[in-house]
Amino acid sequence: MVSSKLENEPTGKKLPRIEIRMLSFDLVERVEIARLLTDAGYSVRNELAANFDRFESRVMDDDWDVIFVDARVPYDSVSRALDLVRAIGSDVPVFALVDSHQENQADLMELGIADLFTSDDLQRLPGIITRGLEASDDRKIAIEARRLQNEIEFAGDERAVLAEIGRLVSSSLDIGQVYDQLVEQVKILIPLETAAIAVADVASDSVTIEYLSGRELPGFDRGRVMAMSGFTSINQLPQFVFVFDTELMEQMRTEFPGIRELLNAGVRSVMVAPLVHRDEVVGFFATGTSTENAYEPEHVAAVEQIAAQISGALANSRLHIHISRIARERETLIQIGRDAAAAHDLQSLYGSVFKNLKNLLPVDRGVIALKGEDGKSLAIEYVEGLDIEGLRVGDNLELLESSTAVLTGSQPVTVDNAANREPFDLTDGKLITAGLPSTMRTPLRARDSIVGLIAVSARDDRAFTQDHLSALERVSNQISPVIESLSLLNQVQSLAAAVETTLDLFAITDLQGVTSYLNPAGIRLIGLEEGASGVGVDLKDFMSPEQAEIVSSIGLAQASETGGWQTEISITPRNSERPIPVELLLVPVRNPSGGPGREVTTVNVFMRDLRDREALQVELREFVLTVSHELQTPLT
Repeated sequence: MVSSKLENEPTGKKLPRIEIRMLSFDLVERVEIARLLTDAGYSVRNELAANFDRFESRVMDDDWDVIFVDARVPYDSVSRALDLVRAIGSDVPVFALVDSHQENQADLMELGIADLFTSDDLQRLPGIITRGLEASDDRKIAIEARRLQNEIEFAGDERAVLAEIGRLVSSSLDIGQVYDQLVEQVKILIPLETAAIAVADVASDSVTIEYLSGRELPGFDRGRVMAMSGFTSINQLPQFVFVFDTELMEQMRTEFPGIRELLNAGVRSVMVAPLVHRDEVVGFFATGTSTENAYEPEHVAAVEQIAAQISGALANSRLHIHISRIARERETLIQIGRDAAAAHDLQSLYGSVFKNLKNLLPVDRGVIALKGEDGKSLAIEYVEGLDIEGLRVGDNLELLESSTAVLTGSQPVTVDNAANREPFDLTDGKLITAGLPSTMRTPLRARDSIVGLIAVSARDDRAFTQDHLSALERVSNQISPVIESLSLLNQVQSLAAAVETTLDLFAITDLQGVTSYLNPAGIRLIGLEEGASGVGVDLKDFMSPEQAEIVSSIGLAQASETGGWQTEISITPRNSERPIPVELLLVPVRNPSGGPGREVTTVNVFMRDLRDREALQVELREFVLTVSHELQTPLT
């Protein structure tokens, strides 16, 4: 075995120093080879490997220029020696000593031996060694020149690519508009079959895939939200670029589920660069390929510079999108408020709500459902979008004891949590079956009471973000009081038809008996002029002083305690001197914002003409019962 290195002779001439190692070499031949090379002007260091273990150790420990082996030993031994030399990636020329009539010389040359010698023709050895070393040096120079040329070309490409990326990311406030062009530039420098840009939220240990290009990877769809801890420790995020070769990925397979999914999809090399802006991780840029060990140091250096350019643009884009979203949300809420103020019925309000919501979030189906009087069901009042059997207007959803939680807080539903029934799905899977895997809902609250819920669904998986849920909550807070008011108005309008057409007096008065409302029958009963408003009339003026005192002192007090007071009195109409016997009923109305024992603010007054007593008593009781039950607030 021989290796050479250049050394300076006293004359200044650079000569290669050749180190000779021999495996099963005859000592005389080994010395003869060294003498011939020395005579040819080389400085020779001669070293012997007496067995294969020693040969293996010396081949791996040093760099050699020439290796000599004894090929007169069994062929398998020579083949094993050549395999070892090539296994370590060495291109050192190997020469062999053979017998002049040795039959396997052709086979030996096929092993990659540079030349064969016999003991009789060693004289030609120095010339061949010299030419071989010169050719080797020329090859090394050519290889180095090519490497330098490649580096120059790569540096030129890198400068051009970085300049173009800089132009792209500064050309739009929304970096998402230039992702495709950006990735095309990256491909010039970095081998990739898939590229992804993800937005990170370190506080919630989550990362959302915002952009995906190239080969699709199962489980890594655009919009998917994943835990960052599924890939690495959070405290390592801003420190370095991650390069995963095949071996490392296999080692991480069991600990990190995200790596396991990549391996199963055929990915063998991954590079992930954190996008850091002002010392905060705002996202990741990742590339992947099915080629093993695809990423070299120059790729890491390139992606670091690319990430530095993307980071600021991504942060600014996120800020721009956030500001735009806030402005759009504010304008939408203002418009919903305007529409709510102008709405005269619930259906027009509901239509306006979902029309405006589509400006803020994806809505393939929207529903508003109100709580039933018994509190045990939800009645679907309005549906926008996709029609689903069993979930139409008028259908009722039963609130089981285990499902009442749907009215206690806002909840998103995706394919990730729908299967485990948390949060509880009132539709029993109908939405997902209909192709709506994403749903979010929030309660409708009015005066600290839950009156129903509003829900929106989308065809895309994981379509809704926390920002979307917050926007829906704000819409709910805005429309809930209006829904309650319009619901009450519907009740009042229904009752108004009854009180306007009844033959009995119905009035709303203050605690002194002065009316704020008097129905037409009441106006006729107490003899006011036709067309009178009935407002500001003191009903005590139509009673005797004694009866007025009893009603004011005893009647109102007992009504306040028991919820109602009934008696028979006589009233004298303004257009007559003849008293009319009437049955009087007082029903107190209390301040709705107070607690138990809240004060009485107004009184509902019923009077029925008893001149046809028997025929009308049953009808009066039924009418009073209905109106008293429904009118828990003043008719103002």
